[in-house]
Amino acid sequence: FRKPYYLFGHSMGTKIVYELALRIKNSDYINPRGIIISGGRAPLYKEPLPIYHLDDDGFIEGLRRYEGTPKEILDNNDLISIFLPTLRADFVIDEDYQDTKFEKLESPILGLMGDKDQEMTLDELIKWQDYTTKEFTYRYIDGKHMFVNTSPDSVIKEIKEFIKVNEN
Repeated sequence: FRKPYYLFGHSMGTKIVYELALRIKNSDYINPRGIIISGGRAPLYKEPLPIYHLDDDGFIEGLRRYEGTPKEILDNNDLISIFLPTLRADFVIDEDYQDTKFEKLESPILGLMGDKDQEMTLDELIKWQDYTTKEFTYRYIDGKHMFVNTSPDSVIKEIKEFIKVNEN
């Protein structure tokens, strides 16, 4: 973290990026030139419809809803039994996370959201503006919650534009 860089997080990764950026801010490393928040509600919001506490069948159906776990894994009892404990642990961390300190980052933030995302609202994305001392912008990307998989070219285009603006 000694040379210019950007941070990117999608969905539950946005919480990890936020916590990492806070630790960087409170260290002697340089802050990121920018942070890309993709498909993630602002840290003050807990998951309104958690799935981690559901039985295995309910949890698997919840995973299907997110469309982030390959169908080949979800439909294979042997494979899903291997991945289920790790996936559930990830969702416990993600769905129970809630920031109450409202500590601001010192980097501009780009928020990306699928225009058909039913897992979060635009208001939950826009609230990221309260988490930076710099500029906040957002863009819609064609797709649902996992638009990073279905519209990668659009995501890359927006990230390149964000970097171009923040390099000056």
